Amino acid sequence: LGFQQRGLLEGWKSVNRDFSNYSAHRLLADNYAALPRHEIARVSELLQSQLLQPVNITPIQPNLAESNLLILNGLGPANLSFNEFNPLFEYNRISFQTSGIYGSNNTLGDNATISGIQDSFSFNLGQFHYNTDGFRENNFLKSDIYNAFFQNQFSDKFNLQFEYRHEERKNGDLGLGFNLNNFNADFNERRKIDTYRIGGRYEFNENSAIVGSLIYQDVDIVDNTIEQRSFSGFSFAIPLQISSNRNGFISELQHIYNNKSINIINGFGNIDQQNKIATHSQDISIVSNLDLTRTNFYNYSKIKFDKNILATLGLSIDIYKNGAVRQTPLNPKLGLEWGNSITNFRAAVFRSTSVARTANQTIEPTQVAGFNQFFDDPDGSTVWRYGAGLDHRFS
Repeated sequence: LGFQQRGLLEGWKSVNRDFSNYSAHRLLADNYAALPRHEIARVSELLQSQLLQPVNITPIQPNLAESNLLILNGLGPANLSFNEFNPLFEYNRISFQTSGIYGSNNTLGDNATISGIQDSFSFNLGQFHYNTDGFRENNFLKSDIYNAFFQNQFSDKFNLQFEYRHEERKNGDLGLGFNLNNFNADFNERRKIDTYRIGGRYEFNENSAIVGSLIYQDVDIVDNTIEQRSFSGFSFAIPLQISSNRNGFISELQHIYNNKSINIINGFGNIDQQNKIATHSQDISIVSNLDLTRTNFYNYSKIKFDKNILATLGLSIDIYKNGAVRQTPLNPKLGLEWGNSITNFRAAVFRSTSVARTANQTIEPTQVAGFNQFFDDPDGSTVWRYGAGLDHRFS
């Protein structure tokens, strides 16, 4: 219906004026699904929404928190919303929702969740399945995702939650070049991911709260192909396997302060990731270890001059180590937003450091004045971004 940009604008305005607004974070997560290269922002906004939300029965689709699904938007169960209508007030009940898709080339998918609430406790169990043979040889994809989410409100100030996700995927050569016949008929990949997360929120008062998140993820990826070799005028094929095991923790702590004139977000995060890569063939075997650590501290101060003008002043520091690479960039964040009922102007200048997040999720703010700052760039990339935007509603 063309409401995506409007939804993003309302989400940015709400989050920047009140970072503890969980509904605004969820709105951004759903709208980011249609934007390219916004997967880190999407899954991070979902995480922030979950940590800030009260107990509720809103369904959490298993694929919502996963990135790099390799499924086109709009393909039935790959949609990130059931388009449900929730009641104004929650009450004790159980809800079941599902969707599905069937098509040619052995395309079949389903998405189902069951969620419930009982007084101060809520849960969500979900299952996602998708498979297709693709449009050409070795273009198959089979994906299965399961999740379990539990949340309990111990008091009006303290909230604790636990989540487990499991993903298995098998696929052929999904790359698409200009020549449709340019593909690897011998390539296949298997992937298994297990994610464990515990998080909580404690509210000191109506203006101050602390949020914590601890994530552990274990990823196994195995790529198989046939490598063509030549020797003394003879050509022969050798099986080649590249396997990768990546596991690690993401620990984060954040304090949120909000009043009528200012919104302050202070936080700390640490990533400790181990990555083992093994290459095996008939004549060679290589094993390498690539460990990565990153510690960051940040402050985002959002100053509300009046109901129409909001300025963002921020600073972050990253202590990044990846093998022999050491760097400690200092990243300033500057943003300005002005808007009324029909016109919105925003501008930003900031620097950010890209690192591999074990689960691609973080509770650090993902945008400055509506400009995304986390992309899937090479580890350790330091990027300056300059942006300005004007949105006007003519009718």
